[in-house]
Amino acid sequence: MGNRMGRRNQSHIARLDQTISKLKESYEGTPLIEVGHRLKDFLEETKAAIEAGSAQASQAKKAIDYVDSLIQILPSTFGDRFDLDAFLIQSVAKEWSTGTVRLPNTIIPNYGRQWGHNSVNMPSESLIEANAIDIIVFQGDNNLDDIDLLSYPWLCHELAHALLTRHGKKFGNDFTAELSKEVNRLHLRSLADRGATKDRAKKLVNNILNLWLPDPKEKNWTFELASDLIALWTCGPSFLSAFHDAVNRDGVDPYKISKGHPPYVVRARALVTASREVGWTSEYLQPLEMTMSKWEHLKKSNANELAAYAASDIVRSCLSCSIAACRKLELPLYDSAGIKRTRETLAKGESPKIGTDLLTAAWALFNDQKDQYDTWERRTIQTLINDFKE
Repeated sequence: MGNRMGRRNQSHIARLDQTISKLKESYEGTPLIEVGHRLKDFLEETKAAIEAGSAQASQAKKAIDYVDSLIQILPSTFGDRFDLDAFLIQSVAKEWSTGTVRLPNTIIPNYGRQWGHNSVNMPSESLIEANAIDIIVFQGDNNLDDIDLLSYPWLCHELAHALLTRHGKKFGNDFTAELSKEVNRLHLRSLADRGATKDRAKKLVNNILNLWLPDPKEKNWTFELASDLIALWTCGPSFLSAFHDAVNRDGVDPYKISKGHPPYVVRARALVTASREVGWTSEYLQPLEMTMSKWEHLKKSNANELAAYAASDIVRSCLSCSIAACRKLELPLYDSAGIKRTRETLAKGESPKIGTDLLTAAWALFNDQKDQYDTWERRTIQTLINDFKE
């Protein structure tokens, strides 16, 4: 029996050694060297505990599976685009961190089919906030040719998810209180209902809660809509344009209901309303409003569901709580002065600073001098890369 247990331990320890070697090969000499060291230390501590008899051999499999799950969502290739995007993330995060909020340095770019955000906990004795790592997924492959600066305002949307994961408790509580009022009204209306009618009313309430109840760890309509509005607050018309580009495509169903994202029509209406509230005029809203007008002629097979799940009072409450959160967290409100400053920089033939100014510059140049945009984008990207390499 003892020999069998010894062989089993040796097998688990051999697997730990293999994973430790894989970490060294993957991250030594890369921008993620510190992440690699933390994961390696975790596995070595697990190995030492098994060898000392203070942990069961089965802990090895759990530790390896955990580390493998992290490796799956961490970037595996690096290079100029990774460096540029990492620099851009930190520049925007720094702009946002001048008030009460502080975004961490451990926000890492990765690449995929569409923009996204992941938040994972690094191994520690207590998985506290400081040990969380955020990963922003940029659309495309990890090469310079796949950079599309006109889509980069989506970075602000994904960064908003990282912000809400850490600092969204008050926003979540405030909106939950407003959501409860709407749910209570629905309950009161259904008190006299019986049978199938009462069952439908109960199902409606459950579905509304399932879609809207705030939870930063789960995809839901509340944090998705709030992230849109934070991106609008911090990025202005360049986000409106990036959003419009994403929804004004063949095959997009603006009325599609899904668990993770509100229908595009709901998001568009909220953005238009919020834009007017923070001072953006029809000049900036016209493209999105024209597309919304086209949507009105589309067949809506789920009109009743949409009207119930995205009731105007609920959407309005989410919008109000989101704007209040921007003010509470002292996020920088992007305004027309930023656009003017950026256009002056472009008129001088200078490259914009990396950060929100870069996102605005791409949007402004594309709108003002579309025929020169591609050349400008390539030149600007190379200039920025040369600057941070010096």
